[in-house]
Amino acid sequence: MNSRFPYGAALLGGLVLCATAHAAFATPQEPARPNRTGAAQQTPPPGPGTLPDTPWAVWEPALPSNYARTPLDAAPRTVDMVVIHDIEGTAQGCVRWFQDPRARASSHYVVDGETGKVWQMVQERDVAWHAGNSAINRRSVGIENHGYAYRPGFYDATVYESCARLVREVTARYGIPRDREHIIAHAEVPDPRDPTKVGGASHHTDPGPYWDWDAFMALVRNDAVADAVQFPAVLRPGERVTASVTLRNLGDDPWPVADGATGDENRVAFARREPVYLGVWPPPSGLLPPPGGTLRTPAWTSPRFAGLPTGQRDVTASTSARFAFPVQAPPYAGGSVTQRFRLFRVPVMPRSPVAFGPVVSATVRIDPWDLRFSAAQQNAFKAGADWRRNGGVYWAKAAPSAAAARWTAELPVRGEWDVYARWTAAAGRTARAIYEVGQADDETPVETFAVDQRAAPGGSGANAGWRRLGRVTLVPGKDGKVRPVVRLATGAAGTVVADAVRFVGPYAPADAL
Repeated sequence: MNSRFPYGAALLGGLVLCATAHAAFATPQEPARPNRTGAAQQTPPPGPGTLPDTPWAVWEPALPSNYARTPLDAAPRTVDMVVIHDIEGTAQGCVRWFQDPRARASSHYVVDGETGKVWQMVQERDVAWHAGNSAINRRSVGIENHGYAYRPGFYDATVYESCARLVREVTARYGIPRDREHIIAHAEVPDPRDPTKVGGASHHTDPGPYWDWDAFMALVRNDAVADAVQFPAVLRPGERVTASVTLRNLGDDPWPVADGATGDENRVAFARREPVYLGVWPPPSGLLPPPGGTLRTPAWTSPRFAGLPTGQRDVTASTSARFAFPVQAPPYAGGSVTQRFRLFRVPVMPRSPVAFGPVVSATVRIDPWDLRFSAAQQNAFKAGADWRRNGGVYWAKAAPSAAAARWTAELPVRGEWDVYARWTAAAGRTARAIYEVGQADDETPVETFAVDQRAAPGGSGANAGWRRLGRVTLVPGKDGKVRPVVRLATGAAGTVVADAVRFVGPYAPADAL
C-alpha cells in the first residue's frame, strides 16, 4: 500500500480490499483459535433464519473466519463505542471481501452511499475485526461506508443520513452517549503497540478529511417525527391560507425558540444556539421565486414556533412544535401540486444547514374559481330600458340594440378566465344576444360574443344550464383590481333575457403549457 494512504484499496482476486483489511491473514490483534489438529477452529455460522440487530438492515453474513464469535452461553459483551470507517471502494465490493477467507477482517455493518442500503455482516454480540486494536474491537460496533477518504464528493447526504440513522439505533440499544468520545473515526483508534500513534496497528486515516463530522453528528443527535400536517385539500388560483406542520423532537439537542429579543447582540446569541427551521425540500437554489406551477411558501419558517406552552424556551426531547406558515396557490387552475418540507438545523457560519427528520409531503388540488353574478343581485340596468322582472330573471322586449344590461364583477386574481352566460330559452327570444366583456374602467370591450337565446344554453354536469361564451384575458385596472364588466345588448328583434353570468378560472395561458 502507498505509505501516504495506509488504508488504501487494493485489488486481490478481483475483490476490493476494505479499509479495515490489514492483510490477507489473521492479524496479531485477532488471532485464529487453533484446534487440536492445528487448523483454525470455526464456530458454526449463524443459521439462515438469523435476523439482523437493526431490522431495516439486510443480513449478509461475513465468513466466520473473519471475526470472533461469542459463545451463545456467554454473557453479552459490553459495547460503548462506534467506529466509523470508509471502504476505499464500493459497498458491494466490501461485502464480498468480508465473505472471502483471505480477508481476515470484517465490520458489523456496511453502508452503500449510492442507495443508503445497509448490510449487517456480523452480529453485534460478536467481535468484528475492524479497528486494528483488539481492545477497541471487543467494545465497539464497526461501520464501513462507501467512499474514498481522499477523494472529494463521495460523502453526501445519502451516506451521512443512512449511517447516522444506523448509529442512532446502535447507540440507543446500548445507551452509548452520542458524542465524539464514543463515536470515533478509525483514524482515532489508538495503536495497541504505540500509544503515541493512532489509526490502529496499521495507522489508518479513514474516513479522512472529507468526512464532515459536524454534519454527521448533527444527524446523529437530531431526529423528529411528524405528528400532524394541516394543509388544505383544495386551493383556488392565487388563494393564500395558513398551513402548519407539527413535529416532535426525537433527538438529543433542543430546538431553540426565539424569545423575541431585538438587537444585533441578541440575534447573534440566538444564531449561536443553532436554531431549527422548517424548510422547503429540496432546498431552493438562489433567491429566484418559485415557478408558476408550484405553491408559494417561505423557504424558511420562523423558529418561534406556534402551539408551545407559554414561556417554554426550547423544544426539548419528546416535545412537539407546530410550524405555521403562509401558502399561496399557483396563479392558474389545473391538477395538483405537491410540496415537501423538512427540518434544518442551522449552524454558525460558515457551516451549512443540515436537514434531518422526515420529509413531510402535502398535496393540494388547484381547482378554478367559480364566481356567479345574477341580474337580480346586480340590479344595474341601462336607464330607460323596458326591463321587467320575472322571479330572478330580467327580460326586455326591444328593438335591436335598444336594451342593455350590465354585470360588474371583482375577481381575486388576473389571468385567462372562461366566461359563461345563462338564460331561459323560448321561441320569442332574440336570435342575437350580444355579450361584451371588458374592463370596468374602460368602455372598449375585450371580447364580444353573440348567442341565440331561442336555444337552451346546454351544458352538462357542473355546467348544466350554462353556455360557455369563451376565454378572456383579464388584468388589473387602474385601481389595481381585476374588475371585468359584461354588457348585454340585442342584435336582432325579440325578447332578450338577462339572467346571470359566470367567471371560471383562471387557467394557464397557452405559452405556459
